Amino acid sequence: MSIKETSQIKKENEMTKNESGVEVYEGKWGFYPCDHENFKKLKRLNYLLLQTKIQAARWRRWGRKAEQNRKYSEPALPDSLYSFDDLKGYDKYNYNWFNHDKIVNITNLHDKIEKDYSNARYPKSDKEYVRPLTLKENHMNELLSELEDWISSK
Repeated sequence: MSIKETSQIKKENEMTKNESGVEVYEGKWGFYPCDHENFKKLKRLNYLLLQTKIQAARWRRWGRKAEQNRKYSEPALPDSLYSFDDLKGYDKYNYNWFNHDKIVNITNLHDKIEKDYSNARYPKSDKEYVRPLTLKENHMNELLSELEDWISSK
């Protein structure tokens, strides 16, 4: 049996389940909650999340300026990761520096992406310590395609 054949056999038998019913993948350094392909998707999602945080900071800086001092148009933010609220419902005293009628809020996907990426990045010593990912694979694919489209249209 050649090395290539043994590596293919190992890849087929990699996924097991722990006592809690969580899918576990055994790697070189320990146990992981996802395979390498999904880890690469999570890594890309985390990178794109950081890019959206940079864009949100640009939006906040843009919103602080008076209208006559805004040289550029309003920076775009992806709808899946950010929501906009009217400033009318907020305390004007805390937002008197803000020269815009909207405020940006983050959605709960920020935490899910960051926690899943951290969970998948670091191996566990025993398969009983592996926690499941909160994002499902089809949801990861949808987010990834939406954010890739958003970054390419920027």
